[in-house]
Amino acid sequence: MSSDLELSATAVEKWLVERLSELTGTPAQFIDVDERINRYLRDSVHMVRLLTDLGTELGRTLRPTMMWENPTARSLAQAVSASARQGEPSPASAPATRGARSDDPIAVVGMSCRFPGAGDLDAYWSLLSNGVDATSGVPARRWHAGTAQVEASAVDDRAGSWRGGFLEQVDGFDPQFFGISPREAAEMDPQQRLAMELSWEALDDAGIAPHSLRDTRTGVFFGAMWHDYAQLAAGDLAGTTQHTATGQDLSIIPARISYFLGLRGPAITLNTACSSALVAIHQARQSLLLGESSLALAGGVNLILALDSMVAMDRFGAMAPDGRCKAFDSRANGYVRGEGGGVVVLKPLSRALADGDPVYCVIRGSAINNDGFSNGMTAPSPAAQVEVLRDAYANAGIDPAHVDYVEAHGTGTMLGDPIEAGALGAVLGAARPADRPLVLGSAKTNIGHLEAAAGMAGFIKTVLALCHRSIPPSLHFENPNPHIDFDGLRLRVASRRTPWPRHDRPGLAGVSAFGFGGTNCHVVLQEAGAGGAHLVPLSSRDEDGLRAAAAELLEACGRPGATMPALRSAAVARGVGEEQRLAVTAEDPADLARRLTAHLDGRPLPGTATGLVEADRANPVFLFAGQGSQWLGMARDLVLEPAFLAALRRCDRAMRSHLDVPVLDVVLADDPAWLEDLRLVQPAIFAVQVALAALWRSWGVHPGAVVGQSLGEIAAAHVAGCLSLEDAVRIVCVRSRIVHGAASGSGAMAVVELPAEEARRVIASRADEISIAVSSGPNSTVISGAADAVRDLSSELARSGITLRPIQVDYASHSPQMDPLLPELRSALSGVRPHRGVIPFYSTVAGQDVAGDELDAEYWCDNLREPVLFAEVVRLLVAEGRRDFIDVNPHPLLVHDVTECLAEAGREGHVLPSSRRAEPSRSVLLDSLGRLYCLGQDVNWARAHARTGREPAERPHALDGQEREPVVLPLSAHTPAALAEAATALADVVRTAADLGDLGYTAARRSPHARRLAVVGASRTELADALEGAAERPLAPTWKKPSVVFVFPGHGAAWPGMGLDLAATEPVFRDALEDCDAAIRRISGFSVLEYLRRENGEVDIPLIEEVQPALFAMEVALTALWRSWGVEPDAVVGQSMGEIAAAHAAGALSLEDAALVICRRSALLASIRGQGAMALVELGLEEARTLISRWDGQVEVAASNSPSSTLLAGSPEAVEEVLGELERTNVFGRRMVVDVAGHSRQVEPLLGELRAELRGVWPAATSVPFCSSVTGAMSAGEELGTSYWLRNLREPVMLGPAVALLAEQGHQVFLEISPHSVLGPAIDATLHSVGATATTIAKAHRKRGERTGLLEAVAALYTAGCEVDWDQVQPAGGRTVPLPAYPWQREPYWLDRVRAARRDRTSAIDDGSLSEPEEAAPQEAAGSVDDGAAFEDRLANRVAWVLRLRQDEVQRDVQLSKLGMTSLMAMELRNLVLRDLAVEIPVSRVLRADGVSALAAEVRTSAGAGQTAPGAATVVGSMDWMEL
Repeated sequence: MSSDLELSATAVEKWLVERLSELTGTPAQFIDVDERINRYLRDSVHMVRLLTDLGTELGRTLRPTMMWENPTARSLAQAVSASARQGEPSPASAPATRGARSDDPIAVVGMSCRFPGAGDLDAYWSLLSNGVDATSGVPARRWHAGTAQVEASAVDDRAGSWRGGFLEQVDGFDPQFFGISPREAAEMDPQQRLAMELSWEALDDAGIAPHSLRDTRTGVFFGAMWHDYAQLAAGDLAGTTQHTATGQDLSIIPARISYFLGLRGPAITLNTACSSALVAIHQARQSLLLGESSLALAGGVNLILALDSMVAMDRFGAMAPDGRCKAFDSRANGYVRGEGGGVVVLKPLSRALADGDPVYCVIRGSAINNDGFSNGMTAPSPAAQVEVLRDAYANAGIDPAHVDYVEAHGTGTMLGDPIEAGALGAVLGAARPADRPLVLGSAKTNIGHLEAAAGMAGFIKTVLALCHRSIPPSLHFENPNPHIDFDGLRLRVASRRTPWPRHDRPGLAGVSAFGFGGTNCHVVLQEAGAGGAHLVPLSSRDEDGLRAAAAELLEACGRPGATMPALRSAAVARGVGEEQRLAVTAEDPADLARRLTAHLDGRPLPGTATGLVEADRANPVFLFAGQGSQWLGMARDLVLEPAFLAALRRCDRAMRSHLDVPVLDVVLADDPAWLEDLRLVQPAIFAVQVALAALWRSWGVHPGAVVGQSLGEIAAAHVAGCLSLEDAVRIVCVRSRIVHGAASGSGAMAVVELPAEEARRVIASRADEISIAVSSGPNSTVISGAADAVRDLSSELARSGITLRPIQVDYASHSPQMDPLLPELRSALSGVRPHRGVIPFYSTVAGQDVAGDELDAEYWCDNLREPVLFAEVVRLLVAEGRRDFIDVNPHPLLVHDVTECLAEAGREGHVLPSSRRAEPSRSVLLDSLGRLYCLGQDVNWARAHARTGREPAERPHALDGQEREPVVLPLSAHTPAALAEAATALADVVRTAADLGDLGYTAARRSPHARRLAVVGASRTELADALEGAAERPLAPTWKKPSVVFVFPGHGAAWPGMGLDLAATEPVFRDALEDCDAAIRRISGFSVLEYLRRENGEVDIPLIEEVQPALFAMEVALTALWRSWGVEPDAVVGQSMGEIAAAHAAGALSLEDAALVICRRSALLASIRGQGAMALVELGLEEARTLISRWDGQVEVAASNSPSSTLLAGSPEAVEEVLGELERTNVFGRRMVVDVAGHSRQVEPLLGELRAELRGVWPAATSVPFCSSVTGAMSAGEELGTSYWLRNLREPVMLGPAVALLAEQGHQVFLEISPHSVLGPAIDATLHSVGATATTIAKAHRKRGERTGLLEAVAALYTAGCEVDWDQVQPAGGRTVPLPAYPWQREPYWLDRVRAARRDRTSAIDDGSLSEPEEAAPQEAAGSVDDGAAFEDRLANRVAWVLRLRQDEVQRDVQLSKLGMTSLMAMELRNLVLRDLAVEIPVSRVLRADGVSALAAEVRTSAGAGQTAPGAATVVGSMDWMEL
């Protein structure tokens, strides 16, 4: 090639196109020079070879990284040409930034607002985008003559024509939700109330449970300036109360929030006038960057409550006479006031990604300054505005010319607008081309100037505009201000709604706010992500239909307002299950249109796949590589995928005890130092491999087999179910630590392009120094050995034209160098407990598939030491007919070798990557998913298409009823009315939801309240109907966590195939089941797992020696699962054989001892099979005993399950006779499906042998109370020795009395631990008989899905008040999606109303009014304590008066502090009770008491103990009621 190539980028580009055409067989005219090269060459080997060939043509060496720095043919050609002319340029450094840790942008993860005409974010966006002016006249009765501080006569005549942006209701509040009494609520500035509501809503929007932030370093920063509410009460000294100071102080606005939520970060009110809210955001950002806050709430509130401030601002001269804000217009003559507020939730972006938070956008920079000495204190300074803009963009590290939009301060004044425009033009317009002016707008034209909250209105508007990629119109702009040179300054006002400008970078925007005291602030925002890849599937019965569908979609791409979510949803709704298929990966509608056009023209671009569904195609093989796939930023964009992040988090939690650095932080790190640390590299690769596998599965792609190479075998074994996550993590962390400590620096590894046998001959002369480490493929082998020997071999091979590529490691694994490490590794891994896999595991140590239980410590020593037989295993898989493979690694290391194995065998197949170095991983994944779909793969489109950020929601992906998984939706509220309203609102959302799983995920992350409900379903209609039905049913409140009893049933709960679904989906359950299986096999040789998997269908009478051990194992595994879900038993009880699992759950029996008892017991019972029978009869215990007395011992009572249910046992003939007798008297009776008579004299011959078999059982003290159904009493663990289990077999089961005892002890929830619930009715009957209000939860049913039954039990537990670990219940994670805001139950609370009530106390004491209670007569007071109910009523009456509640509003089982009782109120209550009822109650006890009822009971107990009160009049008379 001519040397002119060096000087011509065009020539290089042409050479690259021709070479790509040769390598791929793609005609040159179809090679797109702007497409990534790796879309044509799908593995790094060919890409490096292409670059090497290009370097050879040029006669010089090119850096391998150039291919990844310049991923397209055009960009690579330009880079190569430029490097030839001026030397290879180093990457450009970012502009200098200021501030600590400013490299980590601050993410906006949650928002809320209450603006004029817009009660929430959706309404605000609708108002903005539709160009609505929400200003109006002053609401009627906003200013009352009696409360105004300015006389009406002093107000200008035009006050009646004032306009403003007003909220509909400013006096309403739901104080009890926040634990505030009505008495205090009336004294609170409504700005405090609004801030509390908005903060709660913003955290809900972020998917952060507000109460989960207790004791965290969460900061609260609020802008506020007016004291209007205090002005209403000015001069009313008689009305001043204990709550006046805190109610009126602006500093209490953030303090209220910090106090209510228990936040430990800064709580600061900022008053810089009209820039207050934006300054609050700036200060919150600074606090996060400095590390003093880990999360921040930033907000602003402004309410126009007093006439004073309105008159002040009018006379200040700032208000427009016509009541319109006309920013940047020639008619600009002032603004119109507005009120409202907003709150945003801020968090460092790295932390937000790690936590799975939905990100609206990021704050890249901010700055504040002051005008200083200017034309006047309130006159703006042009120089200061220019400076604050320059500072903000320098802080952000962003070129101001790249900014697309600025939300201006834009007050619409003739002085302010030109100054602001001039500053914007000077900084952001200076280097901007004339055809791309900076777009300006101002929310003040819609809702007025919210003064202290104005910055929040503009900030939220801009965030929403970035998310919707649309700029709303700025209203009232007709003629440009003549003092502003818009063209020269490169500015344009958004006079109509316009699409956000499109670039090859994220959108950028700025927000300005200026205070009239001179404090200026500017904040720089950046779009959360530049679009992102989308996969659009199409299918049809034939090719013509598919072309028609593609043409139809192409036409839709060009429609106004087309979005990728809408286009892909429409494609799925059209139908994706036909045989002829097309899949296109695209960034946006224009990109999709380009690719569809190319497809229809017969020149498909990379990212476009077509195919015909192939029948009987096996699931793909998942491939896991060893070290070498790591890179900085690997798979980072996939943390937006719920399944990926959830798996990564699980790995992170499991690794915490092994690593000094969280592996999640490693994966998200920007510092490349970890890439040099083996102790972090290998765990990070493992974690990403596991997370990628979880993501593939969530999309519906499940492995048909797994293969691992070296390190990769650990992830493969875990994915196959052979290793628990804890064991797999232990192996990878211990392995990497030992190798790092003992072998690093001692060796080298390299890839030689030779078959293994030829490589073995090449190294034969160096066999003592170099070994075959990996048989990679037909023409690829990895060697390992001493570094010098490998280096010498490399030189030798190079002379022979054989390529040898070093691997970036400094040790020689799979060689004799590992031998000294093996003893330590073997010892450290001795506790690893492998299991048989649920997915075929092909071992590259053994060269064949293995069951999985061989993967013990010795195996992992071999894995490190012995050669990796990867090529041999792939050949075996190909020979077995496997054709599809997925490389499940951060970078595809195995694609080339597996492709060569397929070619060697002459087989067609597909080897697809999951991620690729320096590329967005989601694009790579979707390309591969599209190819699989076209081959016939079923895809969970709801998950594959789920939103990756805060983009607008899309319509459902599946017809109702087609969802595959049941979903639990928990919901709670503070009051019944709120719960009913919330359920109805949520039902409406459910009916149109795109993904029910995301709804369940989001709902579960909201803070729980006392009134609860939860519904379970697998379709929108099912869930919505259940919600609406639940809304109509009254539910009891759950103020405390209930005490839970685990109930373990006996023999009748088993069924064929039980547990198989759970074993496939719940690792904790599977691991516990396999532990039981191992323990039972060691004792009896019987395999529970084989029994459960056996296709034995239904049998008349299951073999007792099989079914009972299997049921025991199920109960143990279910217990483990419930505990992992956060549900711990407070007591246990078992029925018959169920007592064995109960004793194990209580900690009395080890698993080995429990397995011994169940195996020996069931085997002995099997020896008397056919000699007995059992029957359940609807009789009480004594009735049953009377009945069977006529059979002279041939029939006995085997169990008393409830007061109306008894189990009989005896000879088959006698039992049939009893049943016949019952039938004649119309008493229910049913024979059980057993042929032994347990708990009868028939088992007595077995007891001696059982005693001998169980001599080795050594019970321990219980960690959970154990209630014996042998004795009907509580039992210590030490009592559960051999003798107890003889009684358990022989004596009748007293389950009913045991349950009654537990209920009487106060246990409130009885959860049946069973694969099929059988005890629910018996437990209910027992509870009813003793008058207990406890709840029975028995949801499992063999004819429904196992997970459905468990989720229904979860729902019942949650409704009963139990705490549930939703992360474990929903292991696949989910995305935070919009849900209805909390339905506040507001009532009016206003100073003038309360003070009028104080002056007008006329109601009787017990009617629930605010009248002060009268002192009781001496004899009434003396006898009141003795009459418990009367005393409680009187105490409740005093509590109601102190709190200013009606007496019927006092919930007697709720802590008084939660009703709003403060220490000062408690003192007042103490004094009232002492005066009126002659009883002394300590103030501390009032605050700690669990409600009025508990407090009254305690007082009665104290009185009964002889404690007497001092003389009431004397004590009260000497007290100061402000005593502390």
